[in-house]
Amino acid sequence: MFFCFSITCIVYFRFAFFNNIRTPAALLIVPAMNSLWVDLSSTTQRNKHPAAQTLYTLAAFVAVLLNLVCVFIATVAGTRLMSGGFDPMASDAVTLLVTQFELPYLAVHLSFLFGLVSFMSSVGLRAWVQFGDKMSTKLGQALVVLAGTFVANMMAYFH
Repeated sequence: MFFCFSITCIVYFRFAFFNNIRTPAALLIVPAMNSLWVDLSSTTQRNKHPAAQTLYTLAAFVAVLLNLVCVFIATVAGTRLMSGGFDPMASDAVTLLVTQFELPYLAVHLSFLFGLVSFMSSVGLRAWVQFGDKMSTKLGQALVVLAGTFVANMMAYFH
């Protein structure tokens, strides 16, 4: 009975991994998609920081795409996990994910991480475009450094 219970728990924790990463990715899509339709020229001059404005839109677009990929793969992998057809023998849930669902595990993990990095990069670029010339150059630089520190911290924690 203990053996069957542990296999059931391992499968549940694998399913929970995909669900737990799918929800924040889906929630992150909304502000990233919303930022695609922000007209920066209404708050700044169009000729100020044109490269930063283009990079901002590109980073927001990449964040939307990566998080959509994360949601899609997590949904498909969760469904595939619940259907069975794999060897459930593993010492823990992560070992089972890495051995039986290596590509979905890696794809979900990386797409969520890089989607979040892209979103935070767009936040930093928006801060630079918005506050770089208008209010204070130092405030714009401070917000960019803050967003960059957050991205570097995420990358260091991931590795």
